[in-house]
This record gives sequence, C-alpha cells and structure tokens, in this order.
Amino acid sequence: MNFLKNTLAFAVLFAISSANARTVGTKPSTPAAKSAAIEPAAQAKSYKQLHDEVLKMYQNNVFDIKTGEFKESFITRIKTDIGKNELADLQLEGLLQTARDKFAPFTGNNDNDLALLQKINLAINDMLE
Repeated sequence: MNFLKNTLAFAVLFAISSANARTVGTKPSTPAAKSAAIEPAAQAKSYKQLHDEVLKMYQNNVFDIKTGEFKESFITRIKTDIGKNELADLQLEGLLQTARDKFAPFTGNNDNDLALLQKINLAINDMLE
C-alpha cells in the first residue's frame, strides 16, 4: 500500500514537470509577429514639457553671447516643436521669453542691458509675425 502511494505521487510529479517543460520550451509565433508590426506613436509634448526642456538647456545652445541674439538652431528647434505639437503663437512667445529671461547675456550695465532687452524683444516680435 505504501509502495503504491509513493509510486502514484512520483507519477503525478513526473506528469506535472513534463507538462510544464513543454510549455516553457515552446514559443508562439503570433504575438512576436504582432509586436514587431506595432510601432509606438510619437508622444505629443505639452507646453509645460517644452518649457521644462528650455529651462534645462545651456546658454551656449540658446544665445550667441557675443551678439546677444538667439542662435538659429535654437529658433529652428523651438518653432519645430511648436508646429509638431500644434501649440499657439502665444506659447511660442512664452518659450522665447523664458529663454530670454534665463539665458540672455546681461552685463549689469543698465544701459547695455536695456538695449539688449529691446533687441531681443524685437527679435521675438519679428518671429511671431
């Protein structure tokens, strides 16, 4: 009787482990084909995300310090991001003002800083027209 119980328990364990081994070893082909065909959609960025990106940039990527003007590469990137994400001109203006306020090469000389601020503001207004 004891021998029969041990044999039965061994047979059950053997059946379970062999069934488990077959499932682990096989790879279904259908899900792999589906996952290869699905491409992630481009994530739209919000104004806040773009604003945070501007704040994380470096001054030498935003302004030409010698001339006090926005770098063309920065302007192109911002305009592209605004267009891709279908944001308003007011939001473009906000991003440019954020860049101006954080990165403009102000000197501490009120006359020079005022002239630079006026120059940058004219450039921002020209970009919005």
